Amino acid sequence: MKLSSYILYTLFQLLSLKIIAQQQFVTTVFPNIKPPCGDASPWVKVYEDQFDGTTIDNTKWKIHTSHNEEGGGTLNDPNNIELSGGYMRIRAKKLPSPITKDVDYNGVLYPKTFKYSGGFVYSYEQSSWAYGKFEARIKIPGLYGLWPSFWLYNSKPEWNEIDVFEFWTHNHEEFCPLGCENPFNKNSIKNKNEKDQPRIHHMSVHKDINGDGKSEFDHAKYKNPDYSQSFYIFSIEWDPYKIIWKVNGNTKRIIYRYHNVNGVGLDCESLFPNMLVLENKIFPTENMWLYLTLGVQHSYYHPQEYLNYSLPSLPKHIMDKYKGKEWHPELQPDEAPGGSDLPKYMLVDWVKIYKKDYCGKDLFMNTWEEKT
Repeated sequence: MKLSSYILYTLFQLLSLKIIAQQQFVTTVFPNIKPPCGDASPWVKVYEDQFDGTTIDNTKWKIHTSHNEEGGGTLNDPNNIELSGGYMRIRAKKLPSPITKDVDYNGVLYPKTFKYSGGFVYSYEQSSWAYGKFEARIKIPGLYGLWPSFWLYNSKPEWNEIDVFEFWTHNHEEFCPLGCENPFNKNSIKNKNEKDQPRIHHMSVHKDINGDGKSEFDHAKYKNPDYSQSFYIFSIEWDPYKIIWKVNGNTKRIIYRYHNVNGVGLDCESLFPNMLVLENKIFPTENMWLYLTLGVQHSYYHPQEYLNYSLPSLPKHIMDKYKGKEWHPELQPDEAPGGSDLPKYMLVDWVKIYKKDYCGKDLFMNTWEEKT
């Protein structure tokens, strides 16, 4: 087949794909020079915290002390972060009485009443990374309405985010029992059992691909054993071509930066210079900080909360998130079976970060330049 005929045939296939309309993927030509492949290269540990001792290592972590934005249900209290028994213990508890604070919605302050406090620790202003293996041994709490999270994030301009895990639920859950790696064929089933919260493992990437302050995301969730019953090693392996989510070394999800015209993900070895591909614009490529958090689920799924605000003043990315959607209040500890059995803890045994050295090129940072 001549090159021109192949290109026309390929473009015809692309136009038939629904995913194009979703603006997540863009047709592009793969660069004539690509970062090196290196799946066989060994991982080199560059960061570790075993949480021995009694105080947080301030050279590695920063404790976030303000309340969550955009209607989150938790005040972040530095007293909810503690080290004991070889673990970092992140606590969520109910406040003795509700506290009302002004919440910053994109520069506009609104009153928000909080019933709970949680913990929020991250590596901001200490260390940031692009590409590598990020893992932690963690035991999550099992109470309904809590929101334990292990994630990577940066802020402007693109708001990149990778959720190694989140555990939360509301009344309508969708799953991909056959896997969500192929974005053109997401089979889903429904589940309305809130008791499954510590079994619903959310794995996502987020990115502002249009520069409008609205975060697009690629999301999957799986129903697993109850993770609150024991410690598990949660990890991602992230390189310029793919992200692999693993639990105890077992692969749970893979997303690819590049796909062929049939929606099949392409790893490094399957990509060639000047090859016509679909690029996943949500795929993160920027340096990010590491976060460990425990809070209470958002309460802004209930419309009554917004009735107290001047709706036209809310930022566009918040209004777009809920435009045309059915409202469902999320389950919080007070409303869940078993009541408000607080406090609860997320226990972090250790955190480790690795990089790879690819034939003289350092892919740990996103430069791909020759090492000197």
